[in-house]
Amino acid sequence: MTRIAGILVLIAVLAGCASQTAQCRRDVQQELAQLDRQIAQSREALRLGYREELIRPRVTVGVEICGSPSANVGVCADTTRPPQRAKVAIDPAQEQRALNDMLARRADVVARADRDIAQCAAS
Repeated sequence: MTRIAGILVLIAVLAGCASQTAQCRRDVQQELAQLDRQIAQSREALRLGYREELIRPRVTVGVEICGSPSANVGVCADTTRPPQRAKVAIDPAQEQRALNDMLARRADVVARADRDIAQCAAS
């Protein structure tokens, strides 16, 4: 009976290590995926010369008397406007510097990935 309990404890410990290592690996992969998305966006902005950003339109609030057959007459103000995409010019030199920084950071993450995963799993 103690032999079975020992084996179950060993399996639980090994499963914990495997899941910890897998979690650490996922963390590194998520960081790389985020960097890859940012690099792709930066390259696209450099290629086009602009970046698309979401802009919240200015809202002018007006007051009007409103009502419906099922409600009382009251004061209404509609301030809801969906965000719109706008083309915003970029500074190519600044964008290139940012891209170079991201590429260097990605190379650093790749270079230290195995070490970071091992340290993360050990803790």
